[in-house]
Amino acid sequence: MEWAILLKEPGDLNRLEEFGTFQKISQAELEDEDPLNPYRRLFYQQVSKYFDSLIFTRVYFGNEFCQHLIPSLGKLRRVYEDCKERGVNFSFVTPYVTDKGIKRLRPLLDFLAESAPHTEVIVNDWGVLRVLKRNYPELQLVLGRLMNKMLRDPRVTGLYKQTAPETVIKTLNEPAMAATLYQQFLTGLAIRALEFDVLLQGMNFSGLADSGFTVSVYVPYGFVATGRVCMIGSLHLPKPKKFDVDIKCSFECQEYTTELHYTSPVNKVDQKYFQKGTTVFYTHSSEMLASTFEEALRGRIHRIIYQPGLM
Repeated sequence: MEWAILLKEPGDLNRLEEFGTFQKISQAELEDEDPLNPYRRLFYQQVSKYFDSLIFTRVYFGNEFCQHLIPSLGKLRRVYEDCKERGVNFSFVTPYVTDKGIKRLRPLLDFLAESAPHTEVIVNDWGVLRVLKRNYPELQLVLGRLMNKMLRDPRVTGLYKQTAPETVIKTLNEPAMAATLYQQFLTGLAIRALEFDVLLQGMNFSGLADSGFTVSVYVPYGFVATGRVCMIGSLHLPKPKKFDVDIKCSFECQEYTTELHYTSPVNKVDQKYFQKGTTVFYTHSSEMLASTFEEALRGRIHRIIYQPGLM
């Protein structure tokens, strides 16, 4: 089983050992006012029950959720070369895009195709996949978690897990990739690696156990929904210009995180979510983390990707 880490900036590479060794995580960092710190602490508490330390052998760099956050060629080159020097594997993460996003991706893909022709590219857009198949056949394709259209709304999926019949739960926690026809389709595209979120209703990977596909999951956050409208980037604009899909981006999402609360009218459970730019995220419970680590130790999950933060 492989540990990977999703990094936002080239300088974060200097903290790989710190991220991977529980005792070296700064206590001050875990006690400041960042609303995500309780979930980081929970992650380290749970993972330390199953592993002595985390050795990150792969770095994910890029962004899944917004084409405005596609890194520059200079940043990509710096991270790739630093990973190469450290002997750490490198994967490039790409978002869903418009034609403008495709244009921004091309020089990055050109660089990887020339300098690192067998690099993994995490694909979250069918158009990006088409460009890769046509123009960059040497790059390795990984089907990103945004391509898995499973029910993921925490307001209802947790309730379903408690009350729904077993047959319903089986439908909700089994990915479409478990179907033979879908596997044949993906194999024809030369895709052999799939990525998932850990869902509240659970994930059944048994249909992928002997398929030859490798399975990766993200912790300790999953996404609920995402789109092209950025709430935090619209708040300061006059009403006629708010929530446009093509507003000027000033990267407000890198400074602010919105905390959302929801109380279920059915089971009266208070739930908390976080919105970062275009995307709403949920957090993983200790039970979800424990089941993920147990599945990995059973060999059903081949890679765990740790997200220190959102977006």
